[in-house]
Formats: sequence, structure tokens, C-alpha cells
Amino acid sequence: MLTKEKCVYALDTLLTYFDGLYSDYVPAEEILKELINEHFKDVPLNFEELKPGMTVWDNRYKKYICISCVWSEDYIQIKDRKLLITEFEPNRFYIKEVKDVD
Repeated sequence: MLTKEKCVYALDTLLTYFDGLYSDYVPAEEILKELINEHFKDVPLNFEELKPGMTVWDNRYKKYICISCVWSEDYIQIKDRKLLITEFEPNRFYIKEVKDVD
């Protein structure tokens, strides 16, 4: 299983190997570091980030749902077994499953 530490180690190993060979790898390094950080962070989505067709983790229902429609004033339509219109709630929708840590 990939972990953030393994990915950072792999990137650092490549950068050490290619150090001095290429002068244009710095933007690629920053992009890969940003990708690693985005992949392993588990922050809730803002209302503006929700788009129709997205599959997101719904932390209220503890499962993945599909965003069908996004309206202004913080209302969205989600599709689970049926269509449901719900008000946006902070800390409810995530890119990936939220694991509860006990």
C-alpha cells in the first residue's frame, strides 16, 4: 500500500539521482510534491468544489454518493438509491473515505 512517506522517499531518491543532470526538473518536483500532499490529505470539500457528476464520500451517510446537480445558495442534489436535495454542510463531503480514528 502506498503511503505518503513511501512516495516522498521515492521522489527524493529520484531527485538525488538526477541532481545536476536537468535544470528544468524543479517545476516537476513541485508538481509531484503537491500531488503527493493532495492525495494523502483528507480535508472536506468546499461547496464551490462540488461539481455535477462527481463521486464523493458523504460522511453523514458513510458511503460514496454522486453529485447530480449543484444549485446556488448551498443546495445540492445527490444520487444514492434515489435523488435527494440537501443543504450543503461543512465537513460532510470528501474526495475519499474518512476513516474514524478511535
